[in-house]
Amino acid sequence: MKTSNYIILSFVVFLVGSTVLLFWSGKVHLWEIAPEEYHSKNEALGEFSTVVAEKYVKLQIRNGASNQLTVNYSSLDSGLVMPTWNVKNDTLFLAQPEREVRGMPLELVVNDIQNLRVNQNSEVSLIDFESDSVVVSLTDSWLYMRSEYTTPKLGHLAILGSSNSHIQFNNQKIDRLNFDLNQTEIRIFETEIGELEGTLTNGAHLDGYSPIRKISLSVDERSHYRMWNQ
Repeated sequence: MKTSNYIILSFVVFLVGSTVLLFWSGKVHLWEIAPEEYHSKNEALGEFSTVVAEKYVKLQIRNGASNQLTVNYSSLDSGLVMPTWNVKNDTLFLAQPEREVRGMPLELVVNDIQNLRVNQNSEVSLIDFESDSVVVSLTDSWLYMRSEYTTPKLGHLAILGSSNSHIQFNNQKIDRLNFDLNQTEIRIFETEIGELEGTLTNGAHLDGYSPIRKISLSVDERSHYRMWNQ
């Protein structure tokens, strides 16, 4: 066979293969996002002031008139393992088996909370969340604070982070921020802070850009920070 024929044949094979692959990818994508295959389960919850996210939990928290939990899931997942939750001793406990529910987060609406504990490989987002005072504890986990419709205001926020945890703020307003971070990264963007006081140890890291009126940091030799004060 001539070289030119090899080239033409190779091109045809490539073209057909690419078309099939694109078609298959499109089908998978549509299959994954088909709205009729997704469902929600809502449950009203009793009163609590503390939320504990155990390992593997993905959770979004917003303010609302009453406490409610929404679980989103896909009926296409034949191996579906639902998360568990219960309210006990003024505390909401959330747990997710090792297999995730297609990466869709739980949605929690709270009147107010005073404490949030986020444990192993859990990921919590506070969205448009406001409170007079809240304490957050993180162990090998992620915390995101962001806004969608407004610039949320927090009176006092205290954070304890350890074991390779990650924290990120975007577009918040905080009167007073205190943190004690061990082996933890915190990134703060476009967040107005009245007073920031914190400790960075054992490879902890702070960076970002935000207007901060008063800042006081204690940093050991293994940790560092880089903050642009707007």
